[in-house]
Amino acid sequence: GYTKGIIQFEPGAPGIPNDLTNSGRIAKFNVIIPPKGGHGYDIYRELGVYRVLIYSRYNTDETNPDTIIGNDFARIGIIKNPTKITSDVEALNISEVSALKALKLTGVASTLTTYAVDSKITQEISTGTTAIGFVASWNNVTGVLKYYQPVGLATVGVGYKINDFSSTGSSLVINGATSGAALSIDTSFSSDNVVINNRTYQLGSNFVAGIASAEYNKKSGEIIYIDNRPPIPRSASQKEDIKIVLEF
Repeated sequence: GYTKGIIQFEPGAPGIPNDLTNSGRIAKFNVIIPPKGGHGYDIYRELGVYRVLIYSRYNTDETNPDTIIGNDFARIGIIKNPTKITSDVEALNISEVSALKALKLTGVASTLTTYAVDSKITQEISTGTTAIGFVASWNNVTGVLKYYQPVGLATVGVGYKINDFSSTGSSLVINGATSGAALSIDTSFSSDNVVINNRTYQLGSNFVAGIASAEYNKKSGEIIYIDNRPPIPRSASQKEDIKIVLEF
């Protein structure tokens, strides 16, 4: 039933060091009494709040281009406690990551090849086994194709499996180009940047043998908020301010 307390050391009391009552000055200590159950047991009552404002800004960052351009988005969400790509328990502590996978492609006249946004791409990774994805963005200068694989791809035709694109498959060709020749995975490329005509392009993902994985563990975390809205197209000069008020 206490809400406040003070400890006072009396001069000459048994077991009290002299420095606590030196020169007649009596030491006093404030006692911190936590709320019932301890600090953090009921954070809403302890802080006296029931709403929290979360703010984020999407813009084009050339040093870490995780936010793609040339496509649109129609969903904003919040994932609680996602983890690092290599762990099921180690918390993600990076300010900006991408859930998209990516391929570094190469081929004759690659700058003339187009993979249209949201079109289907495929790769024959072994006899009778095909990897399927959809184009999120394509950069014909850097040769980076970012893609996504929705769960609806796991149909009977692929054995109810979503197969990953492979740098060791029976064919490295990525089919689905809407113009120009189909390109192949550049298995000699392992980096997060590429130099073209003396200019360094940051790619936003770390490639190993021409393939980059998502930057966090997509099977981790808890979805606590989703907002579906009309599609919003993105351009290189565009910024979006997102403000979300969560009430508990």
